[in-house]
Amino acid sequence: MDNFINNVAPTTSYPQTLIDKFRYPKLNEKTLEDTQIEESTWGKSVVDVDKIYEALDNLGISTMVNRISQLEEEVEALTKLVKEQSLGVKTIPLSNLRSEKLALSSPINITLDSTSEIVIANSYDLNIFGYGNNEIEAIRDFCNTLEDFYFLLDKDKDKLPKEQSVIYNFLNKIIKNVSKN
Repeated sequence: MDNFINNVAPTTSYPQTLIDKFRYPKLNEKTLEDTQIEESTWGKSVVDVDKIYEALDNLGISTMVNRISQLEEEVEALTKLVKEQSLGVKTIPLSNLRSEKLALSSPINITLDSTSEIVIANSYDLNIFGYGNNEIEAIRDFCNTLEDFYFLLDKDKDKLPKEQSVIYNFLNKIIKNVSKN
């Protein structure tokens, strides 16, 4: 048996101490005897797979495999939950306000943030948003909010604080008032 253990590694010119340092722990005769069963009809020993699995069990391998399976299931459940809760954020150019009073001369970038329950249309530049059950409703609400906001700012344009004045000036560059007043 000792001859079998020593002949597992190919013969090299490296010192045995160096080879042993990088090799898996050396198997002793007792370990090999525990994993083998009686000789087969061909005269060679057959490895007992159940005993190998039992030895791996003693090392905690099956516990780790079970835990990995549990973690994979948890990741799958969390991924599903995230997909259900947040369907995504996308940015679109809005070029039509759907208004009889106002028209855009250049598009406004808005973000659409979708969850399983609501869609929010938002402009970070203008600090306004709209929402609805779907993208069309959210965009329509955003356009209505923008129209109301524009006329509110226009009404008090001479008395606006600096931040709102900047937004009003920006809107004046990209919005045309087409109402018949």
